[in-house]
Amino acid sequence: MDLNKKSIHTEKEYPVASSQFVLEEDLIIPDSRADVRNILLDRADVIRDEVRVLENHIIVKGKLNYCILYKPDSESQNLCYIKGEIPFEEQLFMDEVKSGDTIRVNILLEDLDTSIINSRKINLRALISLTGKKTELYDEEISTSVTCDEPLEYCTQSAEILSLAVLKKDICRIREEIELPKNYPNILNLLWSHVNPGDID
Repeated sequence: MDLNKKSIHTEKEYPVASSQFVLEEDLIIPDSRADVRNILLDRADVIRDEVRVLENHIIVKGKLNYCILYKPDSESQNLCYIKGEIPFEEQLFMDEVKSGDTIRVNILLEDLDTSIINSRKINLRALISLTGKKTELYDEEISTSVTCDEPLEYCTQSAEILSLAVLKKDICRIREEIELPKNYPNILNLLWSHVNPGDID
């Protein structure tokens, strides 16, 4: 009896490792900005810079870009903002990981909180979630049929196997000029911007 086999190129996923950490910083308002009375809007984005894979753990380096829009203490002042970045380096422990392995790392900003300490200082607290997954490509043989001289019964089942046909990366640059409506005053400073590509189909 002979088993007719076929090789399948597939990917093996190991258990996911995850952790959370708090990034906290006291932000001093620059001398060129007015004193703060109320915080109106806050926004932050987590940027991953480097991932190093070591024995049984990985090291993730990145930064938190923040922007805070606030109302100044003086009534004669317009709205003000401060922005900057906070670097971080975090360690994530993963079993069966060694240098050279392929690790997929996902960083997510879970929560952002800003509060006023005094008129020249703002406290920023960010809760960041870190997830790492080890993947490994390998070939596995499966039996497709049986060849035998004697009568033999066997059961088969059809299964659809996906294969990657095309993997491409492209950069799309969008440049747009926006005119203010006629009943709006002229621009002095750009205080706040938010761009979201929306759903991708």
